[in-house]
Amino acid sequence: MPVTPWTYSGNPQNSTLDSVRFLIEDTASLDPQLNDNEINYMIGLYPSIWRASANLAKILKSKYARLADKHVGDLSVAYSQRQKAYEEMSNYLFSQADARGSVPYSGGLYAADQQTNRLDTSIQHPHFTDRQFNFPKGEDNGSEDTNGFGG
Repeated sequence: MPVTPWTYSGNPQNSTLDSVRFLIEDTASLDPQLNDNEINYMIGLYPSIWRASANLAKILKSKYARLADKHVGDLSVAYSQRQKAYEEMSNYLFSQADARGSVPYSGGLYAADQQTNRLDTSIQHPHFTDRQFNFPKGEDNGSEDTNGFGG
């Protein structure tokens, strides 16, 4: 079985991988939760470190939800606590991803925006604006529609 890479520099500013590993608290080399390939895969799917981290925390939550708590004498391993912690982490990271995500744009609030939007051929314009100002008031456009209501 090939050895899967696990790296962490200790400085989240070094790389996106280190940032994500820091956010999901997978920084202990003696207790790795995810390998570099798994994290890099999620970074490829979700370019936002917050969204990639939130999804990874959700995966870790599911991983620990499948495992049962174990008790042997005085020793116990409580996977349910890890599952709960990753669930809370996932919720927090998703809220951060939403808060730091894209900002809604309301175009056309300024005259310059309106003109730019009218000239932008990549924007789908409503049909009612077609030829809206081609016929000044009182000028016959050659159609039989004289009352403006299509009849």
